[in-house]
Amino acid sequence: MLFRNAMIDGQRCNLRVEDGLIAAIGKLTPHDGEEVIEGGLITPPFAEPHVHLDAALLGARKPNISGPLTEGIRNWSQLRPTLTTEDVTERARKTIEMYKSFGTLRIRTHVDTGSLVAVEALCALRDERTDVEIQVVAFPQEGILRAAGR
Repeated sequence: MLFRNAMIDGQRCNLRVEDGLIAAIGKLTPHDGEEVIEGGLITPPFAEPHVHLDAALLGARKPNISGPLTEGIRNWSQLRPTLTTEDVTERARKTIEMYKSFGTLRIRTHVDTGSLVAVEALCALRDERTDVEIQVVAFPQEGILRAAGR
């Protein structure tokens, strides 16, 4: 794929992508049958610094009707015991694909340490994925303040 007249660091240039990687930058002409995209902006991948992949897309099961965060946390507390590895992994994969479709290839997810299922599922997914960088951060949703000493 050839990007022609694209902006990179404030300069117009041509850029070729092969197998998902930048193969060349400079004065390039299209190969026979090569897809050519005119113009545009080439940037490094975007990063999502704060998402909860363990809870992503759960609103379809238990919507947050009133809107405030407190209701969302209450809903999560009710749904957390029902999580399975397959469920967490499937919803996280769907969410990652949504991020990828907008150019986000670095994701930091906060995982509720009250669910070993969620922690293990997201750590396994992090290790499995080579197309995105995933950081998993321990998030004690209900541990430190509500269950002190445990």
